Amino acid sequence: MKRIKYLSLFAAIALGSLFNAPEATAQNKLVDGSFPAIITPHNQTVSYLERTLCFQITANVPFTTTANSEWISVEQGTEGTVYVHLQANPLSAKREGSVTFSNEEQGIAETLVITQTGNESFNELPQDDFVTPTGGSANTSQSTKPFSMSYDGNTATFWHSSWNPDFELSESNPVVLIYNFDNAERIDYVNYITRSDGTPNGYFGKVKIYAQCGDEEAYTLISELDWQKTAGAHRYDFNTPLTNVKSIKFEVLSGSANYASCAEMQFGINNRSTLFSIFKDSSLSELKEGVTQEDINAIEDDFVSSLAQALFNGTYDKNYRVADYICRISPQAFSDAMNAPGKFYDQNAGVTGISISKGKHAIAVSGLEEGQSVPLHVIAWFEGKCSGNFDGGNPVEYDYSLSNGINIIDYPFAYDGLAYVCYYSDVNWDLKPAIKVHFINAEVNGYLSLDKTNEEMHQMCADAPNVCMDVVGNNVHSIWTSRGVKDYFPNERSKGLYGNCVATDGTSLGYRQFIHVLDSLAIWEHEIIGLHKYNRTPNNFTCAYVNFTYYMFQGGRGVSFHVDQEPRVLSCKTLVYNDEDAIWGLSHEWGHQHQMLPYFCWSGLGEVSNNMKSYFNIMRMGYTNNRMTGTNDGTVNPNSQYANARNIFIKHDYSNVYASEVKGAPASLNSTKRHLAYTYANELQSAKAREFALTMKDSIITQYAVDPTRAVSIHEVGVGETLCPFLFVYDYFIQNGVPDIAQDWYESLRQNDDPNGSQVEKQGAVDKYELLASAMNGNKNNKYDEFAEKYPESCWNTEGYLVKGNHWYQNSAPFMMNWVRKVSRIAKYNLLPYFERWGFFRQVAMRIGDYGNKWMIITPKMYNEFKADMDALVESGEIKAMPEGMVEAISNVQAKLQPKPVFPN
Repeated sequence: MKRIKYLSLFAAIALGSLFNAPEATAQNKLVDGSFPAIITPHNQTVSYLERTLCFQITANVPFTTTANSEWISVEQGTEGTVYVHLQANPLSAKREGSVTFSNEEQGIAETLVITQTGNESFNELPQDDFVTPTGGSANTSQSTKPFSMSYDGNTATFWHSSWNPDFELSESNPVVLIYNFDNAERIDYVNYITRSDGTPNGYFGKVKIYAQCGDEEAYTLISELDWQKTAGAHRYDFNTPLTNVKSIKFEVLSGSANYASCAEMQFGINNRSTLFSIFKDSSLSELKEGVTQEDINAIEDDFVSSLAQALFNGTYDKNYRVADYICRISPQAFSDAMNAPGKFYDQNAGVTGISISKGKHAIAVSGLEEGQSVPLHVIAWFEGKCSGNFDGGNPVEYDYSLSNGINIIDYPFAYDGLAYVCYYSDVNWDLKPAIKVHFINAEVNGYLSLDKTNEEMHQMCADAPNVCMDVVGNNVHSIWTSRGVKDYFPNERSKGLYGNCVATDGTSLGYRQFIHVLDSLAIWEHEIIGLHKYNRTPNNFTCAYVNFTYYMFQGGRGVSFHVDQEPRVLSCKTLVYNDEDAIWGLSHEWGHQHQMLPYFCWSGLGEVSNNMKSYFNIMRMGYTNNRMTGTNDGTVNPNSQYANARNIFIKHDYSNVYASEVKGAPASLNSTKRHLAYTYANELQSAKAREFALTMKDSIITQYAVDPTRAVSIHEVGVGETLCPFLFVYDYFIQNGVPDIAQDWYESLRQNDDPNGSQVEKQGAVDKYELLASAMNGNKNNKYDEFAEKYPESCWNTEGYLVKGNHWYQNSAPFMMNWVRKVSRIAKYNLLPYFERWGFFRQVAMRIGDYGNKWMIITPKMYNEFKADMDALVESGEIKAMPEGMVEAISNVQAKLQPKPVFPN
């Protein structure tokens, strides 16, 4: 029997339906002489269905009734009877409203709060049936992961192909899976579910599906798919349902780590297909042309008929609920293209503006390519805990897989999450079609973006049902609190976007300007690393988000600021005029995303090379680099990091002054890092490198005049001092004829592993040190053999310093040499004397704690060979020798200050 339609009006309900509703228990009558009172229930929870509640109110004074929500209607009867009519809740989220019973003259008021649960009428949609195979076979299986586990109805178990070398999956040696049936009457789709233990081994890539039906004696090829070795459920709907099915065969041509695995292969019968025939496509967001009221009246299912009726009437609000999503380059693929492993851009770029509450939700999708699914992330950025020493709340994420058609997700968390459609591809993302996703009857949170006015965004923050709000620019996606968390933890400093997002004048609303400021920081970083110049700007965002556990850090999702910092980082006036440190911090953390590990993030640079972007951005913002110079006019305070660095490496005559006597240098004449090299020498795979590390037993930092090869190293001073020689090279050459020096060195490093290496600073064949760096980097692109063949006389081969498959932690010297050689070519000068002076090429072994224990080893043979190779570039005329005084000129360069930019609002 069909239920009452969601949009029925109270006035249209027959009087009998009012009185058929359940009655609340009547209160006892008040005795004469009682104090004036109205006695009511205070809380009532009901389901999403339309209904009328009947209350018998006990009172000894007259009273009136008022409702605070449009979906609640109140009618008073006689002798204290009150009828409260509730419209059906069309939303997937619960909602609250209230009825107030009052006598103004006596100053009496009692409130009844009514909670109506979210609409889950989709639970009554017919469920699909699944056909269980009668048996089957696989041409490879592990003994503990047999083929039967792929159709045992348990997604916690899984089948897995044999371990290598017993069976190595390839296109010429595919895995063959055969599922047999007893002439199954109909199969509409297959659903491949990956293992869910967190290990990706065996996720299917390229697959061919065959079927044998009816009287067929051979298999017929049905489809060729690429499930892209991704986790989740991958559904493929047959264009025409298979009938009288005897067997379905899968040829798996590729899989993660050259394995194949399957938690469950399901064979489904779609029992909903005729229900949705009234809609234009599988997103259920439009009706087909020509649909009539009679067509809708004929639908028996409440969920479908109500959605169709609202679409037919034009009363269904599609804003945010229905949207198209473009495919973006996957964060992993972009990380690889940037030569920045593990440094990921936004993994939640498909911002929806939908808030997801605890319970089940219906989501419909159209436009996915055949056999594909798309991940949906639901993230509760706030989980009800707030502290400041990594002991507060962290984002809680639930992941789902969406296929074309209707999908039901069950969100179990108590705190509401924001939804993100994660439509990415490693290849050909620009050729993928947009998809349409429909969050049916979902609760809208919205998101801030430049297509809105400041006033509109301010109101959105005021009304937001979720604690947090997405902010979407052209280059940055950020998440902040809508109005702070004062309702949970009183905190005067944090009032979220609503209370803090002001323009540079300090008073006007500044939402649009704030988006432009964040976008500019990302654009400037893209500029300095050459993404603009070399046409590599991604169609993805960098990300920033509020946290509830620590001051500031680079998390797996992006740069994160504690909620207490929102008054600082959400104010355009503060960011642009008063807080160089905040700009440095944002850029520092985003800079980690652009660190080219290990090519420009070798041992000791983990918290250094990312600050190239910090420096660039503060200067573009019109600041003066106060943290490095100690002044606000570009001059250098004698106690600043610039001064310390110059004192250590340039100004002092080390025949008279030990490095340890200079502020900022090591605290003693003994190097902890060198002594650690002696202590842990057995970590080294190269025998000659171990021998050299054992010579570090005394670990003495010598006077430069006595032995410059063992004087203080650039990796034995503070991170601020370590940054200085990089900044000085940059500042000197942008003012002396090489304005794109940074852009070019970054692009050169991105091309390092190409067959011919970089074509930026040179043309033609791969350079010796490009090969060496690639070989040292775990034999990247099999460059070890090429290096050994081309340079058999190199000490890296003859002394065995280079071991095939070496992890780059074993020695960072090849990466430093490679970078110095590239920058020298770009600058057209042999910069080795400059970097020698700055302590880059001390002939020592150091074990450096820098997000892991990493080695920097330069033996005399390594150094002499590198120096000879650099001198050869001078002799060939490719670069010039540095003239006298140039080392000092670079080292004492003064940065060129820039004007404050103006950001539109």
